[in-house]
Amino acid sequence: MVLEGLMKNRIVVAAVVAILSGFGLANAQTQVEYHHIVGKYFYGELKDAKFPANLLTIQHKSGDKWGENFLFVDMNMGDGHLQNAYTEIHRDTKFWEAPIYIHTQYNGGLARERQYDFNQAYLGGIAWKYRNPEKQAYVGVSMSYRYDRGLGKPHNMELYTTWSWTSWNRIFTLSGRGALTTQNLPEVTSGVRLLYEPQFWVNLNQFVGVHDDFNLSLGTEVKLSYSTVAPDQFYALPTVGIKWTFK
Repeated sequence: MVLEGLMKNRIVVAAVVAILSGFGLANAQTQVEYHHIVGKYFYGELKDAKFPANLLTIQHKSGDKWGENFLFVDMNMGDGHLQNAYTEIHRDTKFWEAPIYIHTQYNGGLARERQYDFNQAYLGGIAWKYRNPEKQAYVGVSMSYRYDRGLGKPHNMELYTTWSWTSWNRIFTLSGRGALTTQNLPEVTSGVRLLYEPQFWVNLNQFVGVHDDFNLSLGTEVKLSYSTVAPDQFYALPTVGIKWTFK
């Protein structure tokens, strides 16, 4: 079923990879992740429903002398079909030495059902970033005004975070991203939505006998969501994943 779904959507995947690989900017890096969401089997309402169990994520990071770019595409697959696709495009710009950036962002996507999850959103705000190359650590935080096109109450705020840390021997990597959004959707009474996705990876190319260019990692992601999978409901959905890093 998994392979069938991937084959049926190979044209979409190939097109996205081609677009992301076309960025010829400095410090560019593209990653492709596949996750099987085993956490759906922990919840009866998700196990019995047509909740997509397979996720393909393609993300790209790059930088130039004025700032940094980050974008990703999430493609959720189930029953051998592409159920939905969601993308975010981030741009952080600065013309000074301080680690404060002007943050702009676009979110959007397509879904077979519950299309309000993928309304187009335009964000603008400020971002702060911390890097320690010696400790291989990174933290980024942005606070933005968010305009949700098509919603009855389109004016919202979003707190967005990203992080990454690699062990001294480069075998283990902790990373992830997350967002806390004020959003007044028709079925969400709390007025907030949460999605945080911490990841843990084992980098195989750091083991003895494995070539340095074999950039395959094995690991997991835990999707911590509130009012994202279902209105006013919290879920913790672990995955089993693989990742390839193009450098």
